[in-house]
Amino acid sequence: MIIKSRLPEAEKIEEWIMEEVLPQIRKTGSYSITKNDEPDLEKIKQRAELICVATELVVNYKKSYFEIGITRPEELGITVNKSVAKDSTVDFLEISEKKRSFNSRKILHSYGTLSNCDERRFF
Repeated sequence: MIIKSRLPEAEKIEEWIMEEVLPQIRKTGSYSITKNDEPDLEKIKQRAELICVATELVVNYKKSYFEIGITRPEELGITVNKSVAKDSTVDFLEISEKKRSFNSRKILHSYGTLSNCDERRFF
């Protein structure tokens, strides 16, 4: 189907299959993607620092929104998350969906980044 399609996306996939995948299968009997075993530590550190800043934003936004009358936990969580995601590009709801819960210290510790973030759980 992909080979017969003329959509630009299909043509790119067809080119990849014909020029990379099939020749490797013919040569080795299988196709595997080479995986970079070295993580980009600088990107991980930057992301961890951004999460720490976003965690601090959560605390500040929670206080502010609570003071203006947003007190229901669900509404408060969603409103705070939208504000933090807008300011920092960290979407804690998305992270929590993937991990079921979010603990900034665990994430920062797993990346080897020391932080003064506290151990509050969010959302």
